[in-house]
Amino acid sequence: MENGAINLGPMTRDELERAIVQPAARVGLDFEPGLAGRMLDDVGESPGNLPLLEFALTELWARRQARLLTHAAYEETGVSGVLS
Repeated sequence: MENGAINLGPMTRDELERAIVQPAARVGLDFEPGLAGRMLDDVGESPGNLPLLEFALTELWARRQARLLTHAAYEETGVSGVLS
């Protein structure tokens, strides 16, 4: 890696879903039904939306309700309207 760059292709929807859901599951968090799919729909095919998705996930962590990541918290981030 020191001598070259590695270019990665875009993630598939399934790969992106695993990247969203699995880290939360590892620490015992659940998404409200439909939230992960909603976030994936909002991100769409644009890799430029990934930094906003990262921000939204960080905010969801901060706004979690016990062990639940909620639609209400996602809406509070202000990201949902920006991503779609």
